[in-house]
Amino acid sequence: MRRLLIVLAILELASGVLQGWFTPLYTDLARHLGVTDAEVNWLGTARSLVSLAAVPVLARLGDAVGHRRMLRVTTVIVAACAWLLPLGGPVVFVGAWAVMGVFASWLPLGVALLALGHAAGATTAAVVQGTGVGRFTDSASASRLSANGGDAAESVAQCRIRVAGSAARTASAARTGRDAGLIVAMLQLGLMASGAVSGALADRWGGDVTRLLVGPAVLLTIGAVATWALPALPVHRARVDVPGALLLTASLLGVGVIPVGFRMWRQAGQPAGAWLMLAGALVAVMTGGALVRVERAGVRPIVDLRGVERALLPVLAVSALFGLAALATRTAISTYARTDPAVHGYGLGLDAGATGLVLTAMGAADVLGSLGAAAASRRGRGTRAMAVGLVAVGVGFLALLVPSDPVAIAGLVVAGLGEGLVVPGLPALAASRVPADRTGMATGASGMCKTIGSLVGSVVFALALSVGQVGTDGSLSGYHTVWTAAGAAGLVGAAVLLRRGARAA
Repeated sequence: MRRLLIVLAILELASGVLQGWFTPLYTDLARHLGVTDAEVNWLGTARSLVSLAAVPVLARLGDAVGHRRMLRVTTVIVAACAWLLPLGGPVVFVGAWAVMGVFASWLPLGVALLALGHAAGATTAAVVQGTGVGRFTDSASASRLSANGGDAAESVAQCRIRVAGSAARTASAARTGRDAGLIVAMLQLGLMASGAVSGALADRWGGDVTRLLVGPAVLLTIGAVATWALPALPVHRARVDVPGALLLTASLLGVGVIPVGFRMWRQAGQPAGAWLMLAGALVAVMTGGALVRVERAGVRPIVDLRGVERALLPVLAVSALFGLAALATRTAISTYARTDPAVHGYGLGLDAGATGLVLTAMGAADVLGSLGAAAASRRGRGTRAMAVGLVAVGVGFLALLVPSDPVAIAGLVVAGLGEGLVVPGLPALAASRVPADRTGMATGASGMCKTIGSLVGSVVFALALSVGQVGTDGSLSGYHTVWTAAGAAGLVGAAVLLRRGARAA
């Protein structure tokens, strides 16, 4: 478990760099690609579409063929695409950027590995403890059990095993939450450090985007190599449900292109956007209906409709709300920080380096939150910690509505602290509510819902920022819409978790 934790920590550090390195650079990327600040949101949309389709399939494939194998495959793909960014033109850049969205499967796959590792240890401990307690009974009890028949003694031992197993599973879930908090702390550390470094380098190199793209490619390659040190863990091997995987991918892509078509229709006035919405809806309905029929008849379905326990539904709802609040706002945070208030009357007016420092402070709070989540999980208070984190996310983004730079920066730091409390807990909580052979399905579903929230939010926020935009800069009313929606999503997520999640637990 120690080696597993170290490798996953390295991988999540690389994931953090992948996500944080570009955050201060979105304005530079927009100029590099020849698009506006609102249009650069398409990068996030494209990556979110790939993540949406890939994460649940890859996580469920991990249940069937091994989570370690899927981690190795996806890290190689992401590292290869990272090297295409500085080497290719704009078309190659956008394509490679989108394919890199498969990195979103790393955390669900990693948490599934942690859950399986701890569960294997818990099962062994339960059997040893239960049989030991059943064996060492006093002589009087043994005589009575013998008089009543040998089955009674066996029943006592089995009862002891069940009791010990229940306690061991609870401890296993707590350890999984603790370790998830530690690897997410490394993810947030990567976010924090990479944002500061890339912002400083952008100022020093005058926004030379090509040179700035080499750094993350190197670290992602190191992360891919590190996955070959992952230890082997028990795998519930099964045949891959290829029809289910194809139907699920098509259905999710159909859902994902609906808001994209809506954005094309409303923002750019392109009639093709309306046709894209219609096509997406038809594909989603047709493939979704076929998916339900195929999966209900399958023995090892890619989406186990019978395995989506009622206790898992609140976790999925909170994941979607969190994706909208935390993930969909990253581009808006960066462009708002770079907007000059002397020209537009709003924004923080920071250069890339200063923006990187603000994001570093936000990332430091994120790391503290992740460590706090690990400590809370160890004490069995993971759900409460997540609720507190969602409230902090909501309050932090609502603080950005106040026309004050110090208040805005403080709000971002508070939101970062909240994100750290929430991120590791969601997949760990999802994994604890399903059987061991559905761990990947549960963590993947949580990641999928988070991506859906992020995708919907990025499209809606891009539309809001484009209404009344001045030149290439987003509008003030658009930013107010972003902060209000993100704040409300955080508060509603906390209410759902406390009302439903705690009850289900």
